[in-house]
Amino acid sequence: MAPSSPSTSAQNPDEFVVSYVDTLFDLQIPDEGGRKLSEEEMVTLCSEFLTAGTDTTSTALQWIMANLVKYQEIQEKLYYGIEGAVSSGEKKIKEEDLQKIPYLKAIVLEGLRRHRLRNYSNFLRLMAT
Repeated sequence: MAPSSPSTSAQNPDEFVVSYVDTLFDLQIPDEGGRKLSEEEMVTLCSEFLTAGTDTTSTALQWIMANLVKYQEIQEKLYYGIEGAVSSGEKKIKEEDLQKIPYLKAIVLEGLRRHRLRNYSNFLRLMAT
C-alpha cells in the first residue's frame, strides 16, 4: 500500500490537510526497531477508530432509552415537551425545534452523568452551546 499525498483544503487549495490514515503511513514502532505498520495493522487501527466513535454514542443512547422506559413519568414529561415544541401536524422534529425542548437536553446530560463514558467532554462542550 503506497502512501497517498495529503489532500488539499476546500477553502484554501494551497493548504494541505493531513488525515488520520496519512499519519499511520509515517508511524514507526520504537519498541520494534522503528518498523512501519503493516497494512493489516493500519486497517485494524482505522476500524477501531471508527468503531470507538459509534460504540460510545450507541451505548449512551441505550442507557438513556433504558432509563426512559424505566421511569415512565420522565418519558411522559419529555413526550409532552416534544409535543409542545413541534408545530402541530408535523411528524418529524426539526433541528430548530431542539432549542425549544430543554428537558431533552437535561435528560441527555443526566444520562451521560449517570453512565459515564470515557470521552464525552467534547459532547458536553457542544451541549453547552
